[in-house]
Order: sequence, then C-alpha cells, then structure tokens
Amino acid sequence: MDNMFPSFLYNFWKVIFQTLQKVTLFDILRTFIPYLKNSKYKYVFVELWVVLNVLISFISVIFIHNVTSDNFQLLKLILLVYGIYRVFEINITQLNLMLFSDGIGEVRSYKRTIILLLHNYVEIVLWFTLSYLYFSSEFKNVDTKSFVEIIYISLVTMASFQSALMPGTSMGYYLVSFQTVTGLLLTLISLARFIPLLANPKSIDRDESITNRDLEEYKHLCENLMNQVKKQDDYIKRLEEREKNIIAAIKEIEQSKRLTASAKESD
Repeated sequence: MDNMFPSFLYNFWKVIFQTLQKVTLFDILRTFIPYLKNSKYKYVFVELWVVLNVLISFISVIFIHNVTSDNFQLLKLILLVYGIYRVFEINITQLNLMLFSDGIGEVRSYKRTIILLLHNYVEIVLWFTLSYLYFSSEFKNVDTKSFVEIIYISLVTMASFQSALMPGTSMGYYLVSFQTVTGLLLTLISLARFIPLLANPKSIDRDESITNRDLEEYKHLCENLMNQVKKQDDYIKRLEEREKNIIAAIKEIEQSKRLTASAKESD
C-alpha cells in the first residue's frame, strides 16, 4: 500500500525538525565536544544539562523579580533570550524524540526520561514566569503580584491551558498562547508515550491479575506453536525436495527416450 500511495508529509516535517535540532545548544556542544556524545558519561551529561538549566531558570526569575535597576537591562535581555532559546530547544528535542525517531531513538530508562521531562516542565514554567516579569507592562496588575503568585500563574497556565493573567497588548496574548501550546505539547505527546510504560499496580481481582505462572504457560504455548510451525516448514521443504527429484527423474527418462529414439532412427 505504501508503494501505491506515497506520502511526503511525515518526511517533510522530519527533515525540518531534525535540522532545527542541529542548531540547539545541546547538540552544538556535543558536536564540538564529541566526548560528551560518545563516552560512557553521555547520560550523566544530559542529566547535568537538564538540572543546571532548571537552576539557571530559577535564579534568573529571582534576579528579574528582585532587581529593578535599569543598569541591568542588558543582562535581563540576555536571560530572556536564553529562556526563549531553551523553550525552543526543549520543544524541538521532545518532538524529535516522540515523533521523528523512527523507533530507533535510544533512551537510558523510560522512568529516567519521565523524570527529565518533569524537570523540563518546571524549567519552562520558570522561563515563562521570567517572560511575564520582563514584559510586565504588557499585562494588567503584574507588578502587584508577588514572586510566588507569578510562578503559580505560570504553572496554572501551563497545566490548565488557561491563564489568570490579563494581557493588555498583543505581545501578552502571544506569550500566554505560546505557553498554552507548549503545555499541551508536553502533556499530550510526551507524557502519553511514557506513562503507559510505568509499572502497573497489581490487581486483587483474580480475573484481572496476570501471574508468573500465566506468563510461563503462555510462553510454553508460544514455543509449542513455533515448534509445530517449524515442523510444518520442514515437511514442506522435504516435499519440495522430493518434487524436484521427481521432476529431475522425469526429465532424465524423457531425455533417455529421445536418445533411444534417435538411435533407432540412425539404424
């Protein structure tokens, strides 16, 4: 069916997102420092990278909230740009991992991946908190909110896809909409892939529980079926071999008859 009805859409977006992955800071570091990608500590680097960026985002939010002097506007802008870049990097990485790995993406552990994803979730909440503080003039009454209130509003926006903030300009609506889409992406795509792989609690209901004995019986049944299939395959191969031998014998008899007939005609 694939050959009869080709599709370009998946490959089109795959090329785009895998190309975008190459411009993320994480991939740039691993490209220029191959040790980070090929050594036995490559998973440790990923974990350090994620935890470090969570700490950077938290410290940045504290800085933006507490420092009101105009002397640090350039540093605040740098932190804002880095936060936007990190949100972009997380989204691109998660999309490539979930949709465009073609089943060959390798993870150290599914549970570990979920924990890292939760770190990413917290980091994005903090980066959007920073953006709301930086663009406080784009919203109503943001300046009157406490540090905890702003983080809470960002978390609610991320988790419930609705915001308590009241945008006053188009920029404010863009920020809230972007965070809503990001929260939807991480919730529906990322977590939906890994949560089913976590261990399920054992049911008390006997009809719902699967014991090791059931698994052994199922395994034994599968092995018996495979042996029967193998025996049938061997039997078919022997029949095909006999058929070939019979056909070869018939050809030899026919050739012998032709030679005998030719000899009689010569006499």
